[in-house]
Amino acid sequence: MKMAKRFTTLLMALLMVVGLSGITAYASGDTMVSVYIKAPADWKNPCIWAWDDAGKNAFAAWPGGAAEADTANEGWYYCWIPDWATNIIVNANEGTVQTGDLKLEGKNTWLTITAPETVDISYEAKTTGSAPAYVEKITVHAKVPTSWTAANLWAWSAPDGTNAFAAWPGAEMKLADDGWYNSEAPAWINSIIVLHITAQVGFMDSAEK
Repeated sequence: MKMAKRFTTLLMALLMVVGLSGITAYASGDTMVSVYIKAPADWKNPCIWAWDDAGKNAFAAWPGGAAEADTANEGWYYCWIPDWATNIIVNANEGTVQTGDLKLEGKNTWLTITAPETVDISYEAKTTGSAPAYVEKITVHAKVPTSWTAANLWAWSAPDGTNAFAAWPGAEMKLADDGWYNSEAPAWINSIIVLHITAQVGFMDSAEK
């Protein structure tokens, strides 16, 4: 049997306004440590809010730094914070669930969360391998036409063509209460496309010899 697949994607790339901002409040020369998180299954998109004893915040705005899934360790997420940010809150579900204040020691940490007030803190590895190297990130803000129901971000570095995301159409942007779509990207990008996927239709044709 001979098989062929065709996919059609209709894209709108009309962009109204784009802004860039840093997501951190710390200096690029700070020593970074990794915080691993294993949270309940219904805690989606975990983030870390972090600060020092004097009240200096590590991130510019709540809910803080977005944790990334560790593909080598199922159920675990990781986030980088500066070593001076020894106070943290882990939150998820757009900040609607969170732990209490947690006190860390300024080194790589593994957190196992079974309930908001039940968190095991370990400085011995609970995962295999190591977290990917720290990459400074920025937030891309996009104001798009009101007819758009979603937005994606594709980003890269020109002229070498290094892509920020593994596959097209890139990262799904989140709609904030102020009407702007937002997404994180590595700070080294200098080129972006904000796009709206209006339709995706798949076709499969088959013919027997």
